[in-house]
Order: sequence, then C-alpha cells, then structure tokens
Amino acid sequence: MATQTELVQALTTDMTILKERVDSLRGETEPLREITSQLAVIEHKVSELQKTKDLWGQRGWMVLTIALSAIFSFMSALAGVLLTAYLRSKNP
Repeated sequence: MATQTELVQALTTDMTILKERVDSLRGETEPLREITSQLAVIEHKVSELQKTKDLWGQRGWMVLTIALSAIFSFMSALAGVLLTAYLRSKNP
C-alpha cells in the first residue's frame, strides 16, 4: 500500500500534467475565440446592410408612388383643360 506522501506526490504530478494540458488547450482554442468574435462582427454588419437595403427599397417605392401620383394628377388636370377647351370650341 502506498503511503500518504507517495499519494500526494502522485496527485501533484497528475495535477501538473493536467495543468499543462489545460494551458495547451487554451492556447489552441484562442484562435477559435478570435474567429468566433470576428464572425459575430461580420454577421452584425451583414444584418445592418440588409436593414439598410430594405429601407432603401421602401424609400424607392415611396418615391415611385409619389411620382406616379404627381404624374397622374398632372395628366388629369391636362385632360380637364383639353376637354374644357374642346367643349368651348364646339359650342361658341
């Protein structure tokens, strides 16, 4: 049977080995943490670009609607003027 000193020494050796392995794993996973944070930043930028694109699309439709409304109003007014002129020329 092993003595307490031998057990403590064996546990100390095992703990040292485990600490070295953990430190080694931390060193290996550090680039993954950086890549993960970079991916999060890129995802955020893509999301912002998508929102901006959607907003510009909405603005484009609003401008088109206003322009078409103005054109149709102008055409209606022009048709009214021409119809009035035609009817006046027919009935002097």
